[in-house]
Amino acid sequence: HGHPPGRTRMLGQLSRARVSALRSAPRRGLASETYTEQQDKTGRPLSPHLTIYRLPMIAYSSITVRITGGIAYAYIIGVTALALFGGAGALEQAVQSLPEGGVTLPAAKFAVSWPFVYHWIGCVRHMVWDVFDVSSKSFTNSLMRTSSYGIFAATTAISLGLATLSLPKPAQKE
Repeated sequence: HGHPPGRTRMLGQLSRARVSALRSAPRRGLASETYTEQQDKTGRPLSPHLTIYRLPMIAYSSITVRITGGIAYAYIIGVTALALFGGAGALEQAVQSLPEGGVTLPAAKFAVSWPFVYHWIGCVRHMVWDVFDVSSKSFTNSLMRTSSYGIFAATTAISLGLATLSLPKPAQKE
């Protein structure tokens, strides 16, 4: 019920035709042999074979955008958990407890800022591509490669700058 009689009859005929075709189709390989085993016998490499093909810089840049997004997400979850379970001042106390002088504090700031900055700049680049139609003639391979190197350089420079910044010490309670 629900289907017109002609359509139901047609669907039934199609189903019978499919079953018949599947029964008469020649089987490849042994029944116990998996697809992977069949492909291993051909000796052909997987495609794309990363040991043969060199990824372009834009691919590394795109992969890095995704990885830094995951890292930034993990940082946000960590900070949220610290604030939720440690109280409102837990993050500030954790940062203030890092030793001053040396490279520990700037290195920590760099490690936190780099993924956020890279991901943000990479997302802006993708937004520009979407808005201005990346398929247009103004977007050349050379420009794409240069933008990838530029994102790495700008992220590193901005993150180094952020690593040198410090929040003022909280006022001592009397």
